[in-house]
Amino acid sequence: MVIDVMDKMSKTPYYSAQIGWSMNDYYYLNRFLARLVRQEAKREAEVRAIDVDLMTNVTKILFICVLVSSNNIWMFEKYPNLLPLKKAEKLESKLTLVDVPHNHFPIYQRLGVEL
Repeated sequence: MVIDVMDKMSKTPYYSAQIGWSMNDYYYLNRFLARLVRQEAKREAEVRAIDVDLMTNVTKILFICVLVSSNNIWMFEKYPNLLPLKKAEKLESKLTLVDVPHNHFPIYQRLGVEL
């Protein structure tokens, strides 16, 4: 299994190709996106510069899940560059982020992610 560690550990793991990623790697990405949203005021320039077209569909789905579950859908209005996230397609197969999913957030389940 080859993990693109340099991409994953970079300042912008949301652009990673995600080759050979494990459940833990996707969990890391989900937490990274959650911190990005939580620190939006401090990281406004980074959020404005995000190019959704460079993301994989999995990253788009995780980003949507984070925005909805944290009640931050207002960010679509503030950051028009995030609007293409809404065009992400539901995952074809389930993506499990933890060993024992709790599924506290319906948006994750609806889009095919077990958290």
